[in-house]
Amino acid sequence: MNIQEVLIAYDEPWLEKHFRSLQTAYGKTAFAEEVLEGLLEILTLEKEKLWDLNLLLLDYLTSFLRGSWNYSLTDTYEKSYPQEIHDFRSGIAAGISSVPIKSLPTYTQVQRLHQSFQPNLTILDALCHLGTDTMDYLARYAAQLYPTA
Repeated sequence: MNIQEVLIAYDEPWLEKHFRSLQTAYGKTAFAEEVLEGLLEILTLEKEKLWDLNLLLLDYLTSFLRGSWNYSLTDTYEKSYPQEIHDFRSGIAAGISSVPIKSLPTYTQVQRLHQSFQPNLTILDALCHLGTDTMDYLARYAAQLYPTA
């Protein structure tokens, strides 16, 4: 099925369950109210297609980050790209990093006060904890992942 045709089912209370989970995980963070309020507004629009909802969420989350976040959509799926194009579709596994943990920039995570920092969770984790400082954190992290010669 074409990803742009995947429909969202609203006959189950998934939205309420997921949003309660987000409130539990991030409700005590410094920027939770600001970030989660807008997120809920988007989620309650009840978009018909998952693709449309994902694009709205992408635009919303990147609005918290400095800079220009221009992207373009493709008409076809490419299995691989030339080496000079960074392909991040496979993502980075939560809690795992190719950078030694001692070298990673960290921030205090509310739910992990007595445990070590857990890297690579979600952009929501960084935004709810760091707010406008998220971009600085991401830049420091990127410098560790992609050091220049």
